[in-house]
Amino acid sequence: MDRRNQGIVRGTLMGIGVGVVVGLLLAPRSGKETRDLLATRSKETMDDLERRLADLRSELGDRIDALKDLAATVSEEAGVQSRELISKAEVLKEDLHNSASNLAKNTGKAKSDAVADAKRLVKHGADIMSDLEHATREVVKNTKHQAKESDLIG
Repeated sequence: MDRRNQGIVRGTLMGIGVGVVVGLLLAPRSGKETRDLLATRSKETMDDLERRLADLRSELGDRIDALKDLAATVSEEAGVQSRELISKAEVLKEDLHNSASNLAKNTGKAKSDAVADAKRLVKHGADIMSDLEHATREVVKNTKHQAKESDLIG
């Protein structure tokens, strides 16, 4: 139970206690009437507390379910993006390997072409890393946004 809910329960219990004491001191009723009134009010208070606890339990369950759904969605989105970027990185790795092999084998004009290919591939690799960084930031931003929209975080 979070601090806010603890405060509500504590305040309710203190209010009950103060109300009972004041009621007893100021009651213009007979002892039996006062006891009957106290029994009725105690039952009403207990019923109210049970209802509030049930509401809190339900709200907590709803929030837990929403967090689980959000985590699954975020995990799935991140997984798709990661797999796409990993696939691009694997292609780049293979291209870099082929370019390095060609560079080692060739001379003259072919060598300058291989160097140009290698530079292009390195640039492509930097772009993939930038995409990965951007995708990670987007996942974090979207997760925070979805959590706030779901009223899961303050």
